[in-house]
Amino acid sequence: MNQVRQSQTKISNVIWVVFGFDGRISREPYWLGFLLVSLLASIALTPYRPQGDEQVMMDAGFLVILCVALWSELALVVKRLHDRGLSGWFAALLFVPLLNLVVFIVLGLLPGEKGPNAFGPAPNTRKP
Repeated sequence: MNQVRQSQTKISNVIWVVFGFDGRISREPYWLGFLLVSLLASIALTPYRPQGDEQVMMDAGFLVILCVALWSELALVVKRLHDRGLSGWFAALLFVPLLNLVVFIVLGLLPGEKGPNAFGPAPNTRKP
């Protein structure tokens, strides 16, 4: 019974890291989360890959996969911004070409604030 509860907690934590906008995460879960989302999105989008001169099929499945991937990436960035002591609204910078690359890399390289801040306790924990 205890193993089931631990397993459910781990799954719940992964779901929170990838989909939740509250709390803070450090650099390692940020990079691992992006790796996981990118890998899963790449696998899920494989059937939509163009063959030869074909164009990419834009149907509902394609758009759902893109929306889930975008949501996940925004959630990761917002939690990382929280760890740096910044508002999640700075994630809007991801929609500015070239600046989005700088924001993505800076969030992945610079450490967050030590201890609790306005967005929650130490990194990798949910807001109480």
